[in-house]
Amino acid sequence: TEGLSKALADSKLPEEARLGALEGLARLGESEPILKIARNDKEDESLRKAAWRAVRRIKRAEQKKQKLEAAKQGEVAR
Repeated sequence: TEGLSKALADSKLPEEARLGALEGLARLGESEPILKIARNDKEDESLRKAAWRAVRRIKRAEQKKQKLEAAKQGEVAR
């Protein structure tokens, strides 16, 4: 994830490369580097919007995982 984080933070890279790094980090559930971009007013607006969408996707995935784990715990307890 370190390489993806560096690519995302490198403002000299093309936006497409940075978006790819952002998507990779989102799939891995790494929200911290994405939040840094989302909160940075100096970044391009489209990149910041993509970062916020990625953060929301990560949160939804975490919530879904928690619900599934809770359901499994309920089945085990029966």
